Amino acid sequence: MTNLWGQLVLAVLTLGFSAGSLAQKVDWSSWEELPVFHNGRVMPLISFAEETVELICGRANPVL
Repeated sequence: MTNLWGQLVLAVLTLGFSAGSLAQKVDWSSWEELPVFHNGRVMPLISFAEETVELICGRANPVL
């Protein structure tokens, strides 16, 4: 039973490190131009995301 837990922990750690290296290799800029339909118009995803952040946080550049 402990061997199963050890394998599970090892798998999770390995996947976590793999995902971190994958994020550095992927170019996410093409997602910014993905069209989104909101309030009767089509806008880029980045504009929708910025408007949503401002609506939720009350400012365009929230401090995390």
